Amino acid sequence: MALRAHLVARIVGDLAGSYNERGVRRWFERPRTQLSGRAPEEILRARCAPEDKDVVTMGDLAAALTI
Repeated sequence: MALRAHLVARIVGDLAGSYNERGVRRWFERPRTQLSGRAPEEILRARCAPEDKDVVTMGDLAAALTI
């Protein structure tokens, strides 16, 4: 649970520079081609580990918005 909370906090931190509060919430809801058509919230609901491919991709997608 703590790892998931840390992951979400890191992603929200990255998104906060590009999106308002509503935009951040919607980012987690929208399906992503890079995540095989799944939304980030679907991945976070499943049992996942920080090193899982989709989790890494999700973090990369959010971090790309800070550049």
